[in-house]
Amino acid sequence: MKIFHEALNTIRKNKYAAATTVAVLVCNMLILGIFGHVIRNLNQFLDNVNSSVQITAYTSEKLKPEDLVQLVASIKAQDGVKDCHYVPKEEAIKEFAGDPDFKSYVDNVKENPLPNSVKVGVEKEHRNAAGLQALAAFVGALPGITEVNYRKDEAERFFKIISSIEVFAAGFSLILILSSAFVVTSTVRNNIHSRRGVINSMLKSGSNAKALKKVFVLESVLLGAAGGVIAASLLAFLEFTVVGMINLLWSGRWVRVDAALFFGIVLFSALLGFLSSIFIRIEQSNH
Repeated sequence: MKIFHEALNTIRKNKYAAATTVAVLVCNMLILGIFGHVIRNLNQFLDNVNSSVQITAYTSEKLKPEDLVQLVASIKAQDGVKDCHYVPKEEAIKEFAGDPDFKSYVDNVKENPLPNSVKVGVEKEHRNAAGLQALAAFVGALPGITEVNYRKDEAERFFKIISSIEVFAAGFSLILILSSAFVVTSTVRNNIHSRRGVINSMLKSGSNAKALKKVFVLESVLLGAAGGVIAASLLAFLEFTVVGMINLLWSGRWVRVDAALFFGIVLFSALLGFLSSIFIRIEQSNH
């Protein structure tokens, strides 16, 4: 507890330098938090879209009931298949008629033009261009299947977009993290360097360099945690104030700032404070 009180006293005695450090941390953590939160929601949205990827296989009118059962069982047993169910054309036309844009067309059609089909859900690990192509080829080769459709061009374009977003997010996140680490480290080092006169006096009077370093490290961690709390609180407040606009612009389910994200920002900010001070050498200067 003694070192904790010493760290607090150091912060109080150097409140302007401490305020500068916290302000720098708040700015960096808020930028990181906003970017991370947007990417988090974007990933959630893409996962929801990705989960709707499926293969539609059209079946022959001459397929017997027992052959249909065997067909569905064979598809379900294939690696990469999440689920599989048969959709008779009567059910398909009802679903088609549920769309207001096509209801008038369905009402004017005397004979059901839709074929019987099998809907094939795909496991997450196989929701890529190669995985879909392999599954479609397998399903298309089964007896009783007349045609397979999974919107190949659209699917491949979608997966390319996901890949590009992941690469951009990873690269930009790394840049933000490294730049934040550099700025915070420079600020903490300048903070300690500005007190070199006080440090020299304490060392000359017999203070232990290791003990002093522990105080400075704890001080940096406390300032980091404080900056993280303020940044996370600002992020939650900003989201709360614009939540109505977000709901209008965002077609998916927006994931709110939760305890995991809040404390994640606080812990990461405290970690930055720790890393920015742990390698600083506390020694007596001759100048």
